[in-house]
Amino acid sequence: MSAVLYVGKTLHERFCPVHRSFGYRLFWVGLHLPSSGDPLSGSRLLGIDRPGLLSIKTRDEDGATARNQVEKLLASEAIDASEMQIVLMTMPRVCGYVFNPVNFYVCSSGDDVVALVCEVRNTFGEVHHYVASAMERSGDWTTFEFPKQFYVSPFLSDGGVYKLKLLSTGTRYEVSISLVQSGELVFHADLRGNGARMTTGRLFAALLYMPLSITLVMARIHWQALLLRLRAGIRPRQKPAPGHPRTIPAPRLSVWHTIRRKLISLATRQSSSKEAS
Repeated sequence: MSAVLYVGKTLHERFCPVHRSFGYRLFWVGLHLPSSGDPLSGSRLLGIDRPGLLSIKTRDEDGATARNQVEKLLASEAIDASEMQIVLMTMPRVCGYVFNPVNFYVCSSGDDVVALVCEVRNTFGEVHHYVASAMERSGDWTTFEFPKQFYVSPFLSDGGVYKLKLLSTGTRYEVSISLVQSGELVFHADLRGNGARMTTGRLFAALLYMPLSITLVMARIHWQALLLRLRAGIRPRQKPAPGHPRTIPAPRLSVWHTIRRKLISLATRQSSSKEAS
């Protein structure tokens, strides 16, 4: 089955301790991961496991496929995905670069979404997998819940529950994520878009219309963090060492990750000094 190109918008909204929101347009790919054979991109511009202007990796360095990894994760929760349709929702690499805050592996049986794997990345290079079966369905919507187990933002405290609502069809994809801590909604994010069969023309048009939507993701994250620190005065938290078995440490400590750790450490110490004085 050929890939699907989605074009839409994401919205992020913080409620506590200050209210702030921002959103931007973007495009992403719904890539079907077959149980045998290779995924079909549907466009010469989009390379699957090969270099290209746009590309998606579905195999790791050892040659294991993304589908195999997802099936293993689901099996750890006693979910048999061997007969399921699995679709990866992801932004493609642009000239080899991408930062995907979340990849969604939507697992369906027939027309029903029955399980979900969320592959979450932080800006320190760590990866965490949230895995769950569907809690309930209402029309085309399916709900999931995940306990917060991973450090993503230095401005969010530990604990809480992610509540997620998902709608996934060949022509429409919507996901709504809310973080609830101590009974209070502290953060909410939406991703919504319309989908159409992947073609070179559609992909080129999306790239022409939104040439920097993918490459600016990391910059947008740090710009919002800077505004929270300087304008709102929110104190960042030091990043703890990864402690959950489903958290994959950064493969190597790059210069960028070292600089970022130093900056957060410095901001934390400055906040502590002001409070003490």
